[in-house]
Amino acid sequence: GLPGFQHCHLERYLPRKKSLGSMAGGKPFDGPEKFQTWDLRQPSVLMSVVFWLFLGAAIRSLPKTLQQRLPYTVIVLLAGLGLGSVGAGCVSDGFLCHPYRVISEKPHPGITPAMLQLAVLPPLIFAELFHTDLYMFRRVLGQTLVLAFPGMLISAVLMCAFVVYLLPQYFDWNTGMMFGAMLAATDPVAVLAGMKELAADPRLTAVISGESIMNDGSALVLFTLFYGAAFEARDCTAGAVAEFAVVQTLGAVALGLCFLLVALLILHLCRKELSVVLTFIITIPFTCFSAATLLNTSGVLALIPLSLGLRLFSRNFLVDHLEEASHTVWELIEFMVNTFVFFISGVIMMMDLVSPEITGADVLDLIYIYLASLAIRGITVLVLYPLLKPMGLGFNAADALVTWWGGLRGAVGLSIAMIVKFTAHKGHPLEKTGTRFMFHMGGLYFLTAIINASLASPLVKHLRLDAKPRARILAMMEVSDECCRNAAALINKFQGEGSVAAVNAKAIFESCCASVRDASPMVTPTSAIPSGFGDALIADGDDVEFDLEGERARVLQVCVRCYHTYFEAGMISNSACAALDHVTRDAAFRCQSELQRWSELGRLCTGLLRLSKIPLSIGTFSLNSVAEVAWGFIKAQESVRETLPRSRVMVEVDAEIASARSFMEAFSAQHPRVLHEMKARHLAATAHKDALDKIHQALAAGVLHADEAVIVKKMAKNLAKSIRHLPFKPVPADVKQWSRFGRREPSRHVQVERVSS
Repeated sequence: GLPGFQHCHLERYLPRKKSLGSMAGGKPFDGPEKFQTWDLRQPSVLMSVVFWLFLGAAIRSLPKTLQQRLPYTVIVLLAGLGLGSVGAGCVSDGFLCHPYRVISEKPHPGITPAMLQLAVLPPLIFAELFHTDLYMFRRVLGQTLVLAFPGMLISAVLMCAFVVYLLPQYFDWNTGMMFGAMLAATDPVAVLAGMKELAADPRLTAVISGESIMNDGSALVLFTLFYGAAFEARDCTAGAVAEFAVVQTLGAVALGLCFLLVALLILHLCRKELSVVLTFIITIPFTCFSAATLLNTSGVLALIPLSLGLRLFSRNFLVDHLEEASHTVWELIEFMVNTFVFFISGVIMMMDLVSPEITGADVLDLIYIYLASLAIRGITVLVLYPLLKPMGLGFNAADALVTWWGGLRGAVGLSIAMIVKFTAHKGHPLEKTGTRFMFHMGGLYFLTAIINASLASPLVKHLRLDAKPRARILAMMEVSDECCRNAAALINKFQGEGSVAAVNAKAIFESCCASVRDASPMVTPTSAIPSGFGDALIADGDDVEFDLEGERARVLQVCVRCYHTYFEAGMISNSACAALDHVTRDAAFRCQSELQRWSELGRLCTGLLRLSKIPLSIGTFSLNSVAEVAWGFIKAQESVRETLPRSRVMVEVDAEIASARSFMEAFSAQHPRVLHEMKARHLAATAHKDALDKIHQALAAGVLHADEAVIVKKMAKNLAKSIRHLPFKPVPADVKQWSRFGRREPSRHVQVERVSS
């Protein structure tokens, strides 16, 4: 033991009538010696987890070609199976064997179901929701709710009927519904990773991701209901079920909203330092989940409003580098949790597999359950297809096929299986059922990850659900042209245009462009290619089939990035950025027709102008919003013109610019003071950004220390505030300041409402 920590000192910590061991459900410790032996072996459990994380990082460092064939989590599960084979041979309770005994033998003072839930579920649910795209989530919310609630219930009932019929010796209707709810919790991490890598349709990606998040909560509620009936002998009358459903759903949502209000208040009042803000963001989800568990409601459903609300208002407290740091921290936490879950699942599966409890008949049953899960998933999607098709952003047969095939099992299902495994400990009446829960869930994950996840990306490509290839190739073409031209200019400046190096470099540039051209299905290789791949496409004219939908999508993507950049720089407000972002994202799903964003924004500005007559701050807010929306739209189109100069949809962009410029002329004639105040805000924001850039340069050069930079940053913030309130002299508005497209048209003093309409 520790020096000076004698056995007699332990006696006062041991209860006289009930030992410490009995608290964990195990045999009581006979005395201080037994407790001290157990206490000395407990660090081996923590070191095992640390070793698993180290192995996970090593596996993550394997070549990407291997991880493209086998997902990371599958490799970790295989490594866990290897460690489990080692642990199955342990017969003693030494330092190395103690962790395997803690995991496999129950009752034992080790991992408990409640601790496992609290450690695993909050980071998995919160990390996915906190970094989700709120616009896409809102647009596909109806489809995700249909798949997550009625879809989950259909899948659970059908699977319950199947396992009760196939394995009546292990499953009754209560445990069968638990098993069906566990398999209904989808976790298509590998499929989503492949779809994002292929730049697949974000609409379908949002549907699959949203369903996974929602049905995790609904499946856990259904699992908890029948868990209470099977393990705790709770009543399942109609009244008890109705009360349970209300508490688990409405009560959880109410609790999540309460935590959201408290969290927003804390994040508003706290110091905006990296360590402080990230600590609050990490601890709040765990606290919310724990409180929901203590109040006998659903912790997962409580996390949904909390996560979405924090995401909605994240711009208010995740400023500057805090948002990037938050993404990095939650990615790390999610990686560590997934690594732990799949390692411990592999260990438990192997130790069960080598035990006499699992036979060849169980392996055959696993194959039957896998085939049945595919059939049940297909039936569920087919039954709900008439409801899904007209909802949200649409749902076609190809979407249904990918949704069916991409319904993988993952960390949440494995966590549920481990809860049953640890609860049905040795000697429990449902011990054999708990063993089958873990074995079948782990086996299903392994099969779906090996088969479904591996074939998901080829299926997406075959159904042509990936991004438009011609638009992507045009982007590569323009970037490669610019790189080659810049390199040629540097060589000519260094050696001269007619030098040997410049001539050889020209041949290298042509071969580089040829490599991009050969990868392109757009252009037929020809011997006469003008300088620059992009120029070649323009020269081919009508002989080349252009992807106008993809080009419009690229224009809209550039605009969205510009709007967020303007907001982060303090040029436009959060409300103006949200309006511009919403209209642009809506237009992304109407790329078959010409861009007509300003017609919708013009109607919005007209409505805001009507509100400008309202006294108090509402009128001022409306006028400022109109100016920021118009300025942000025009400025973003300038960036589009610079970024995509050869795009075939520039004519459409110019037409929208002309309408927006006419609106700005009329608005500037009627409200010059509003534009003047906005320019003052822009000047202050530019000064603040320039000051921060200089401070960061001084930090990088070693001129300033970190503590000194904090003081100077406060000075820069005060400087920007002071500039905004300087008595600037109003100057006449000039539309040339708003757009650099063409010449300024004669001023037309017309009503803004008429121009915008």
